[in-house]
Amino acid sequence: MSPNKIRVSLATTSMDRTPHIQTTLIKNIEENINEYPDMEFVLLDYNSMDGLGEWVKNNCRQYIDLGILKYYHTNEPSFFHMSHSKNMAALLSTGHVIVNVDA
Repeated sequence: MSPNKIRVSLATTSMDRTPHIQTTLIKNIEENINEYPDMEFVLLDYNSMDGLGEWVKNNCRQYIDLGILKYYHTNEPSFFHMSHSKNMAALLSTGHVIVNVDA
């Protein structure tokens, strides 16, 4: 990364919102990948029970392999805690600027 470029992290947390992620994640990546090469997408699976991990594995591997998408999973929370999940996603991000994107 050049010293003049600012890395942006788009951080999304999801608990049982797989249909929303399916609708938006790949579209957001593809619409930004060429325009903003220093952007990363961080997806925190906050103990989803609706197949999010399997969907990511089957549909987003190319973006993970390219380092564009970072996927993390935690199985500890039983209930969604907005501030805790967003803080976790921020800690997992490497950008100078972190933007929270709702699922």
